[in-house]
Amino acid sequence: MKNSKFILTALCLVLVLGMMVSPALAYFTDYATAEGEVAIELGFKTVITEEVDGLKKAITISNPEGPESCYVRVKALAGSDVTLDYSGSGWTKSGEWYVYDSILEAGASTSVLTVSITLPAGEEGDGKNVVVVHESAKVIYNADGSPAPADWTMAANIVE
Repeated sequence: MKNSKFILTALCLVLVLGMMVSPALAYFTDYATAEGEVAIELGFKTVITEEVDGLKKAITISNPEGPESCYVRVKALAGSDVTLDYSGSGWTKSGEWYVYDSILEAGASTSVLTVSITLPAGEEGDGKNVVVVHESAKVIYNADGSPAPADWTMAANIVE
């Protein structure tokens, strides 16, 4: 009798565990597939143009493609012993950057921003050693249709 209780208990245990095997297998072997792709367009692609004339760089940025407007800003990078002086109408200094005062519409270009380069005494060179960096940000409009100020903290993670 003791044997039959043990066998009956073992049989019930096997039966209960056997009932749980199928859902567990389904959970661990199920999969789903996905196909296709979604193209994301930022709506604008700005192009920088630099013309070097000795120790001066004339910088313009254009928005030749895309139907959207954008904000743009520029900064020049050089060695710590090089002095950079900026000039040009329509540009305002904001920290290390020079921000274009107007919204850059599609198909338009900025006014010229000139960077004058002063090298340390006794050194020779030209404006080719100064690196110019520019950024652009999408214009976001408020509910009333007016453009919001540029938000330079937004970033797009682009994986190629």
